[in-house]
Amino acid sequence: ITEGFASEGQLKVKIPTTQTPLEDTFHRYSDLMYGYSVEHVKQVSDQPVSMFWRRLEAHADVTVVLPDIRQGETVKTISFQTNTGVTGSYLLDVATGTLQTQTANNTVIVKADNLSVTDGQMKAWLCMMPCQVTSLKVILKTEKATYTKNISSCDLTFDVNTRNRLKVDMSGIERIPMTDSERNALINERLFSLIDLDAPGLEEVKYLHSYGCLYEAAEELR
Repeated sequence: ITEGFASEGQLKVKIPTTQTPLEDTFHRYSDLMYGYSVEHVKQVSDQPVSMFWRRLEAHADVTVVLPDIRQGETVKTISFQTNTGVTGSYLLDVATGTLQTQTANNTVIVKADNLSVTDGQMKAWLCMMPCQVTSLKVILKTEKATYTKNISSCDLTFDVNTRNRLKVDMSGIERIPMTDSERNALINERLFSLIDLDAPGLEEVKYLHSYGCLYEAAEELR
């Protein structure tokens, strides 16, 4: 609670654009709620105070039917781009329960490292602001390629206190190989300054790094 909260009555709220969900749900601490009491609260430690809680965010239970991904490729991220702001920073007026947008982003990026594939499908939970979505772009990225699906006309509602469900079929989508610059952008070049590239056994790593092939050098190092 920041200084001046009692007079200003505002809290800063942030839903991150890049999210790391677990297999079936978010971690239990990932919900976003605020509580308030209608009672006059005195500083008496041995008396309970009734609290009322309001959820601010919507969860989406998403199933993605994966495209035909080549052997050796793994899904790194799945991005959902909408026609409206779904993540970002907001100001919550506790007295009225209204949210005022400070910065909004129309994208949710799911890191797929903790997600597995079952029967060609990957499941994840998203966290977003409650919204109406009329257009959606889903972008699936592996280490080597991008798969994109545009849903130009849809009618999706994401509400609080609801298990919102979304299924996206990416099968049959065209595979677009990543460019060298896109693949290199996945690697933090500082990695190579932390190791001795002249050490025995790292000759191939040093060779690839010297030609700017950061992704291939990281793969060789791994």
